[in-house]
Amino acid sequence: MKNKTNPKMPKLPKSFTDNLEAIAKGLHGRPISANFAGEWKISEKEATEMLQYLADTHMIQIRWLPEKSALCFIKKELPN
Repeated sequence: MKNKTNPKMPKLPKSFTDNLEAIAKGLHGRPISANFAGEWKISEKEATEMLQYLADTHMIQIRWLPEKSALCFIKKELPN
């Protein structure tokens, strides 16, 4: 059985991690191959950790978008 642990928030500036909803919205429909580290001005490792955290907390998913012919991030809408 897979060991389930709580997702760990990456160590990034508070101004960055306080805005997770906006980050998830900004990823919506974008290909997984995009260079988010450069865009976010953080290291590749930090960007990878942030994307993993967003996936682990179910804020984003990865889906094939036929209109873009690419795997893309999709912001998961959470129930109210």
